[in-house]
Amino acid sequence: LSGDSAGPDGDNALQLLRCELAVSTCQHFSPELEDSAISAFVIHPLEGSLLLADSSMGELLKVNREGEIVARTTAPLPSHPVLRLHGGLLLMNSADGPGISVLRYEDSAFGQQLDEILLLPPAAQQTDQSTVRNFLWSGNSWWVSLQNPESGSIGLYRFDKEWNYLD
Repeated sequence: LSGDSAGPDGDNALQLLRCELAVSTCQHFSPELEDSAISAFVIHPLEGSLLLADSSMGELLKVNREGEIVARTTAPLPSHPVLRLHGGLLLMNSADGPGISVLRYEDSAFGQQLDEILLLPPAAQQTDQSTVRNFLWSGNSWWVSLQNPESGSIGLYRFDKEWNYLD
């Protein structure tokens, strides 16, 4: 669970929490993460580990079920990171433009970049929508929202499984 927690300076930073709903109590998921500001996370469905983005530190972290950090790396993170697991790879919106970074998530090579998928739908190029705000796999397609960083306009675009633009 990600929630607000008043930080030491009075700021409300997102923290990763472990909650017991039956008694309505929550505590930090991990003592190692108490000073982190988790901006995005995804849970590995098979092993239960968490893959986290900490924008304040510019780091990607892998944490096991017990809350122990098992891997970490520095990485260029976008201002609003989005993490997705798909096909044995970790995908993240790019910090450098209209793209998706393809990363490894196994402990020995955690965060190592394998590829960068550039997304250039014609309508997005015409309206300068050059920032990936969100993306997800649904209905056998990738759905991506691209935003113009200056005007704030957003467009929704669909891509096939190999990231070819459809509509």
